[in-house]
Amino acid sequence: MEGDRSSYPPDSWLQVRGSMITETLNSQRQLVIQASAIEPIPEPRDPYAY
Repeated sequence: MEGDRSSYPPDSWLQVRGSMITETLNSQRQLVIQASAIEPIPEPRDPYAY
């Protein structure tokens, strides 16, 4: 998927589907999500449940 976070307004909610991969950013390996689908969703009823 191409794009970046500027494609989505601040404080919006998204459902992201994809795979966890490692990528080197600023000379450090980081765990990132390689998104295969990103879909805007309404704010969840309990947005901070985890």
